[in-house]
Amino acid sequence: DERMVRCQCVYERMYEAFIEGITGLSNREYTFESFDLKLNPRMKPAYDAAVAFSKGQCGRDNNDVINPAWLVLQAKTKGCGKTHLALACIRDRIILDHARVLFYTGADLVSALHASLDKEAEVRTPEFTQRLKDVDVLILDDLGLGDGREWVDSQIETILHSRAMREYDTLITTNLDGIKSERIVSRMSDRTLCRLVICEGVRDVRPLLRPQTKGAP
Repeated sequence: DERMVRCQCVYERMYEAFIEGITGLSNREYTFESFDLKLNPRMKPAYDAAVAFSKGQCGRDNNDVINPAWLVLQAKTKGCGKTHLALACIRDRIILDHARVLFYTGADLVSALHASLDKEAEVRTPEFTQRLKDVDVLILDDLGLGDGREWVDSQIETILHSRAMREYDTLITTNLDGIKSERIVSRMSDRTLCRLVICEGVRDVRPLLRPQTKGAP
C-alpha cells in the first residue's frame, strides 16, 4: 500500500531526526546490528533484554512475571555499551510502534528541571514533568549523573512513581553511584515492575572501537 509506505517513511525520518537531536550525528547508526558483542560478550544479557524491550516484550527471569514495563541496565563500568543499547531501542519504538519517545541523560534531565523553574521558561516544571509522566516510552540514560539535590530527586521520584503506577514503558541505565534517593533505587529494584540486568565483568570497549565522528558518545 503506497500510503503505508509513505507513512513508514515519515516515521523513519522522525527517528533519524530524533537520533540526530540526541547525538548531534546523522550518519552513525545506533542499532542492535552495530552492537559488537564480540568486544564485550558479557553484555549479552543486557543486549537480549534491550532487544525484548524494543519489541515491547521485555521478558523476565524464570521466577518472574512475563513482560514487565521497565528495563534497568546497571553497570559500574563506563563505556560498556549501555547508551548504545538504549539508543538502539528507540528505532523500533518509533518506526514500528509509532510510539512517542523521550530520551534524557541524567545530567540533561537535571538541567531541564532546573531550567523549568525559571519564571520565563517556555515550559514550567508541572508541564515538563507531566510530559515525562505521560510519554509512551521514557528512556533515562546514566540516571544519577546530576546534582542530587532533594528537590530534583523528589521530581524524579514523582515521574517514576506515576509511570510505575500506570506501567508505562521505561528504560533506565545507571551505575547507581549518584542516586541518593532510596525511593528511586527501590523503584528500580522492584522485581514486580522491572527487569533488572546487572552487567558484571564487562569492560570499557571505547578504546577498541574505530575512531568515530567528533562528538560521538
